[in-house]
Amino acid sequence: MRYTNDVINKKIKDGNRRKIIFRIVIYILIIPIIIYNISLIVFSIINKNETPCFFGIKTFVIVSGSMQPDLMIGDIVIVKNCDKNDINVGDIISYRSGQSVITHRIVEFIESDGQTGYITKGDNNNVKDNVVVKFEDIEGKYIGKISKLGNVVLFLKNKIVIISIILIFYLIYVHELKVNEKIQIRKEKREKFEKRW
Repeated sequence: MRYTNDVINKKIKDGNRRKIIFRIVIYILIIPIIIYNISLIVFSIINKNETPCFFGIKTFVIVSGSMQPDLMIGDIVIVKNCDKNDINVGDIISYRSGQSVITHRIVEFIESDGQTGYITKGDNNNVKDNVVVKFEDIEGKYIGKISKLGNVVLFLKNKIVIISIILIFYLIYVHELKVNEKIQIRKEKREKFEKRW
C-alpha cells in the first residue's frame, strides 16, 4: 500500500481522535475521584477525630465475614449520618471501636444512666458483641453496598502495588513522548523529502 499525504494525515487524525477520546474517558473517571479524595483529606484535617464524610455519607470496607451473607469480605458499605430517632432494632450500623470501625446489626437497646446503648451482633456470629455501643460512637446507618469494590481498595493499600502503578504510568508517559518524538522526526523527514521533488 502506498502512503500518500491523505492516508498519512487520516491516520494521524484517527490516532489523535483516539487519544482525545481516551483522555476524556480517563478525566471523566479520575476527576470525580480526585475531588472526592481531596474533600475527604480536607475534612480529615479539619476534624481529626472523625471519619471523613461526603455530604453525610461515609464508606467502609468489610474485612471480616461476620455479616455474611448480606455483607461479604471486600464489599464497600455506604452509611449515612443519622440521629437517635432513626435507629431501630434490626438496623445495620457502623460504629467505632478503638481504631476499628465495625459494621453489625442492632439486636437490642439497653438503658444505662439515662442513656440509650445499643447491643449489636454480626449476622454470621453466634454471640452478641461484648460492647455496648454509645450513640456518639456510631459512624452511620447502613444504606447500601458496592459489592467487591473494596477488594480494589484493599489491593491499592499495598505499597508495592502503588509504586508499581506509578511506575507503569511513568513508563506509559515516557513511551508516549518517544512515540510523539519519532512521529515528529518522520514528519520533518517527509517534508524535506517532498520539498526535493
